[in-house]
Amino acid sequence: MPDPRDPYWQRRLRPLPIRVRPMPRELMISYLRRLANANRVDRPLLIRHIATDHAGHIGPFHTHDLALNRPALARLAILSGYPETVLLAAISTRTLKRPGPEPLRDWIPLGGTDPTLLRPCSHCTARRGIRVPSIIQLEPGQPPVCIRHRRTLVPYHYRSDRGNEQPLGATPEIVTAAHRYKILRRRHQDTIGEAFAAAAGITRFWGRGRAGFYRDKPEQISARWNTRAEHLPDVPDTVIRYPETVALTSLFTSTPALMLTPTEDRDAPSAMQFLLAAARCLEHPAPEQLLRPAHPLSRWAGTTDMPAWFWRNINEPDRTIYQTLAQGSTRLHHQTEKRSDSVRRRRPEASHRI
Repeated sequence: MPDPRDPYWQRRLRPLPIRVRPMPRELMISYLRRLANANRVDRPLLIRHIATDHAGHIGPFHTHDLALNRPALARLAILSGYPETVLLAAISTRTLKRPGPEPLRDWIPLGGTDPTLLRPCSHCTARRGIRVPSIIQLEPGQPPVCIRHRRTLVPYHYRSDRGNEQPLGATPEIVTAAHRYKILRRRHQDTIGEAFAAAAGITRFWGRGRAGFYRDKPEQISARWNTRAEHLPDVPDTVIRYPETVALTSLFTSTPALMLTPTEDRDAPSAMQFLLAAARCLEHPAPEQLLRPAHPLSRWAGTTDMPAWFWRNINEPDRTIYQTLAQGSTRLHHQTEKRSDSVRRRRPEASHRI
């Protein structure tokens, strides 16, 4: 028989009657709330039964997450009926590095308006039979959308009419960008963080500027964002700009040297080379707008620091690039290159038939 004087964590532990599967990227405190609710167990009692906090306090649950060390995580695995690997793969948790054998817990304060904390998709929770409010946390670079059901996700701190999911049927490019980012992240694990940070910085600076005020016509990317925002009111600006952010991320992962353009590195591509590549990857309808000194892309590339009429004083390729941008022919030139490649691929077949 077990000795009642033994610490609680040395006694035999049995699984709870009802298993509750964690949601992807769910916070630990959110999962424990659902586990306690399903088994009709007092949540503070469940937390005390899993691990010890020498400070002795519990919660507050709505403003803190819970971190466990490995012995505590092992106890949760027994109680929940799911292996530690499953819990670690699903739950967005931090593992305490305090060694055992005593199970320990610690409280992690959550930002009151942290945009990465979201309510999960209502369709996903309904499919899983989840009725208790849950909290998930986004991965770096992930947009607050449910790709499966093509809906925006609501920040957890929203408590007003703004807290409604919105369908992305009118803006499918956002879902496409989310798929594209997942592929980029698998292919460029070492460089995706730096590339996404640079791209997000450009679009964030772009959105705050006055790039949309021109005499002849508005800046086309800004106009694209305004149209998208009309379909998605009260959605964070990061979602509105996400397709263009991912497009620039793809550009930087394919050609990392372009991130050196604003620097004084000798091997850095010139401002004109960056502007041409950016115009093509963004499919800019009016690439000549990028040549204006006040344009965000032009300012990021450092053209304002170059001598006046700099395109006349540098090498021929950049002068040609400038003329291509000024004529607004980047898309046509890009399509011409594609047609030329397809013609070259078909020529051997044609000569073989002759």
